[in-house]
Amino acid sequence: MDIETLEIDEENREEVYAGVIDNQGPPDGTVILALADGDDFEDEIINKILETLSELGEIILVRYEIFAPLPPP
Repeated sequence: MDIETLEIDEENREEVYAGVIDNQGPPDGTVILALADGDDFEDEIINKILETLSELGEIILVRYEIFAPLPPP
């Protein structure tokens, strides 16, 4: 009878777990929106987005940040 066993590097496992959890983002319902060309949203569009999202639940915080343009698909 042959038995194969694997030994787990617990420190490495914890680093992988921490990395996965960090990449999942905050535990709340965070939504990040950006235009592919990096332009800013027009006020009318922002208002429509907020109106649509408020139908799903209470909006606690809205923050505007400028991001670099997304690379083409």
